[in-house]
Amino acid sequence: MYVVLVPVLDHVIHGRLLKISLAGVLLLSITGTTLLTMKDSFDPKIGDVLVLAAAFGYAIQMIMAKKLTAGKTMDSRALTVIQFSTVAIVSGLLSLSQPSSWSYLTPSFWLAIGYLVVFGTMFAYYIQLVMIRRTSPSRVALLMSSEPMFAAIFSILIAGKHLSIWQFIGGVCIITGILLGRRFQE
Repeated sequence: MYVVLVPVLDHVIHGRLLKISLAGVLLLSITGTTLLTMKDSFDPKIGDVLVLAAAFGYAIQMIMAKKLTAGKTMDSRALTVIQFSTVAIVSGLLSLSQPSSWSYLTPSFWLAIGYLVVFGTMFAYYIQLVMIRRTSPSRVALLMSSEPMFAAIFSILIAGKHLSIWQFIGGVCIITGILLGRRFQE
């Protein structure tokens, strides 16, 4: 969802009118997400709302990173440390506020967290910042959108998961929305 939201919010933040074609692509992606996540009936859960909120937040973060760093000589490593520190502090405080989660603080947990910190967070933030400063947030979002596709492929190949026909159609709608959104945004 954030891939389609980036160009839409970019238009809104910069005070430009949204093209009808871009609005149609957003609707296609929302339809795809609905088909991909619904089970037997359309019954949105709190997780669906949280994922949509995260997509908005991520899209705004990407746009603002470009806007605030455009034309400035800043070290992407320093910006990465600032972003990572913010995420670490907020996430740490939220997780520590849940005493039931304390029992999971085992050595294997910390090993997994360390891996995710270095490769899933710091490295990802750094690459994202470097690329956003060299190109548009929409282009970076499009590149990063391949993550769910690979997650679905590996869940089928490794975990033996199966997609229903509606989930498959939803995935096709999302990918189509991403590709059309990038084309219409140019």
